[in-house]
Amino acid sequence: MLVNKENPFTREINNNDLVLFSKSLYEKSRQIYIEKRCALYLRRMLNDVNEYSLKHGYNEVVLDEGFRTREYQMEIMGYYKEAEGAQKAEARVAPADASEHRTGLGVDFSLIINAPRSLRENADDHLYHYLGNDRWYKVDPEEDDPEMKWLRDNSYKYGFILRYPKGKEEVLGYMMEPWHFRFVGSPEVAKEIFDKGLTLEEYVNSKVKKLERKF
Repeated sequence: MLVNKENPFTREINNNDLVLFSKSLYEKSRQIYIEKRCALYLRRMLNDVNEYSLKHGYNEVVLDEGFRTREYQMEIMGYYKEAEGAQKAEARVAPADASEHRTGLGVDFSLIINAPRSLRENADDHLYHYLGNDRWYKVDPEEDDPEMKWLRDNSYKYGFILRYPKGKEEVLGYMMEPWHFRFVGSPEVAKEIFDKGLTLEEYVNSKVKKLERKF
């Protein structure tokens, strides 16, 4: 399923299709739901990336976002429009019906990092949230973070792809997002997308063209 500005997602998700995966660590009242089948693969992937991180002394990876209601997506767009202006907001945030988060198949990751409380002096209030005991919640991890590199290189094994990779901004119409991954339902499909360096749009278009050549 391809969801973007040209292919909006307008139906309402059935609650039976979603499962509660976790709760936000810094927004205590917010619960994170994702699509049921996606949840099975996501748990395996998080277990493996965190085993890798623990072994190498890196940070813990946690789920930051999953399913979003239409209203919640509109709130996020409104926040960024006010903070950064419409042009930057529209390069960062999808309109309500064009967001993969509406499907329960798009997920965002964050990091739990250990650092002294004095980090607050230089911390961006939007990106870092203090959890206590010298632990911080880092929103929007960076491309070079080793945890994100592991996910970028291994997520296909679990049926996920990096949805907004660097260098594909013109194809996608959005900025690079090292933290945003999409469950495509099949490790085989995800591996083909990964091996060929495609976006989901390019992959779907290649399959459509292949079908058109048969007729």
